[in-house]
Amino acid sequence: LNDYSYQVDEKKAHDSRWIHRGIFDWEKAQRRDNLTLAEGIIFQNLKKLITLRKANSIFRSDIRTEVLDTGNARVFGAFKCHDNMRFLLLANFSEDYQRVAATNLKKVGFNSLMHDLIHEQVLDPNRGAIKLKPYQFFWLK
Repeated sequence: LNDYSYQVDEKKAHDSRWIHRGIFDWEKAQRRDNLTLAEGIIFQNLKKLITLRKANSIFRSDIRTEVLDTGNARVFGAFKCHDNMRFLLLANFSEDYQRVAATNLKKVGFNSLMHDLIHEQVLDPNRGAIKLKPYQFFWLK
């Protein structure tokens, strides 16, 4: 959780990164395996993302990431390409459903079936716009 106490320390007040560096709550950490609680859901999903990153070489740091103009100010896009591997991130930063026109994806070579690593589903840009739920994101390969 955000910790605003850094603002009263004149050595830290100028650096908003301290908002995430509060005192560690060990009681909440003990709830990380309980999937009925926010702590458990967040922890287990972060573990899944880490596992996916380790299992897919497209995430290597030496492979350049480029920003994609999604044509939608509420959806961030980025992609990586290396040899025959292609990866596309789409992230909806709004509380509303959003769409990304397939033409915007095709401009950078994403014009065939894409497998979402997170939700384990297939998306087809040839069937029209990609739809994202509020705050949803896709890791498409």
